[in-house]
Amino acid sequence: MTTGNPYKIWLRHETKAKEQRVTLTPDGCAKLIEKGYSVTVEKSPTRIIPDAEYEKVDGVVMAETNAWRGLPHDDKLLIVGLKELGTPEEHEGILSAADGSVVNRHTYFAHVYKGQDGWEQVLEAYKKGNEQGLLYDYEYLWNQNKHNVGAAMSPFAGFVGSAQGIRAWCWQMLHEGDSALPQITPSTKAKIVEDLKGQLKEVAEKYPDQSPPKVMVMGALGRCGTGARECAHSCGLETIDWDMEETKAGGPFPQILDADIFVNCILLQGKMPPFLTKEMIDGANGSRKLRVISDVSCDPTSEFNPIPVYDHITSWEKPTLRVRDGPVPLDVISVDNLPSVLAEEASYAFGDVLLPLLLEYPESSCWEDSAKIYRENIEKLASKKQKV
Repeated sequence: MTTGNPYKIWLRHETKAKEQRVTLTPDGCAKLIEKGYSVTVEKSPTRIIPDAEYEKVDGVVMAETNAWRGLPHDDKLLIVGLKELGTPEEHEGILSAADGSVVNRHTYFAHVYKGQDGWEQVLEAYKKGNEQGLLYDYEYLWNQNKHNVGAAMSPFAGFVGSAQGIRAWCWQMLHEGDSALPQITPSTKAKIVEDLKGQLKEVAEKYPDQSPPKVMVMGALGRCGTGARECAHSCGLETIDWDMEETKAGGPFPQILDADIFVNCILLQGKMPPFLTKEMIDGANGSRKLRVISDVSCDPTSEFNPIPVYDHITSWEKPTLRVRDGPVPLDVISVDNLPSVLAEEASYAFGDVLLPLLLEYPESSCWEDSAKIYRENIEKLASKKQKV
């Protein structure tokens, strides 16, 4: 074991509903300890990897669930999580000390740098910490090869987003009226494909003249789009693949209305013309084939949102939002933690990508690069408050 390393890694329990994924595996803990890091793992009744597996690792200290909330400031401590902590109000309250400030360093998907609902509340809690707290957001954390850490979850998000889109299309075809799509449940890739093939077969038997659904994937060549296409192709479905070449002229794109299922897998990086508008949908005059939008990018409240036809995310319990009724209804799926459906597979894949950076914390320039983006957004918050 390497000695003299003063840094501490603290793996927290996830509080977000239906979140079973974890960013640090027992093997990862062992490697950190071997390099001299202190590693604490909170007990978690929901984590996909049981507490017992972490307890087997020599040197891991087990802590009570959510014990990190009461920790004082420690500039050698990094608290590692995965997702944000509930609603912005809940998030701010959970993160903050008694005086409303964040006093330690955190890394997780915070979803606060694109103007999402509640971004000001969350960053304000950090700002109150007088630079004691710091956020390394996975979406803005890159390794030495300039590969984004957060993108490790993207293929799983795309796969499940495509799967839910196909499932919603089948449900519409087999259940007429306003019957809502049943809740999402944890699964595996193999089981998902098996179930979808069975549902598609039911549709074909009920409607012998109905062609299989065509799945349009926006951002098809990226990691998320690759996952979406993998799912559709595994089910024997054709995909319409669009990426930067097809979209370079700028939207809107009426071709989306000709697909049965639209899966949006792009990485939002700035304002752009919308891909689809309410006016396009209403002006289709009965020619619309599109029945399901699966918005894997899932930023309905962001000013960058390219699909401004709905205004809030959906959930595991209620996956679909009906935005148009009629003989060809239109449902939107916008669930922001889809990879958790494949919790075990996604956790090990993400852990493999994050671990090399943790093993170089905080010396690697990757961490400071992410911190710069955090500070830019803190300045953005201050600038906005001055203008009010």
